Amino acid sequence: MNMGKTLDDENYDDEEYFRQHNKKPIPWWIWLVVVAIPIVFIVTVVNLLEARRSAEVLNSLREEFASYKEKVDSLDNSVTELWKLVPSTTTPTTPTTPTTPTTPTAIERYTTVNLNLRRGAGSTFEKIVVMPRGSKVIILEEGLEWSKVRFTDREGKVHEGYANKQFLSDRP
Repeated sequence: MNMGKTLDDENYDDEEYFRQHNKKPIPWWIWLVVVAIPIVFIVTVVNLLEARRSAEVLNSLREEFASYKEKVDSLDNSVTELWKLVPSTTTPTTPTTPTTPTTPTAIERYTTVNLNLRRGAGSTFEKIVVMPRGSKVIILEEGLEWSKVRFTDREGKVHEGYANKQFLSDRP
């Protein structure tokens, strides 16, 4: 029966093991050569392979980008050519609202809802009065957007959307 310590003992010492078996410990530099250098070599090779793959992906992306850039440039040139075909227009410096009369005579109508009578052609103009539903109005001029109307003794503008048969009727 061997009463010496075994590998299973928790207090076992490497140096004691080497003495019992007449072996010498492996020097640190051998561990370095056998273990550390191969690991570093493997990691380096893996990194180089990943870098090569990354470079291939990057080149592929550059080629795709160049292809898309050519397409965008082509579209840009097409749009530029199309703009050349569009006639140039002049825009007035101040917006104008056509109020050319299209109705030669005054037309009598009645409001079907409460309508705002305004001082000018635009919703920013002051309200003169709210014309109650069923009020008699005279359409003096029909414009493209705003019509000139008379309500009692007052004249003003009503938006074209309201100065139609939906809001103004022939009968009270």
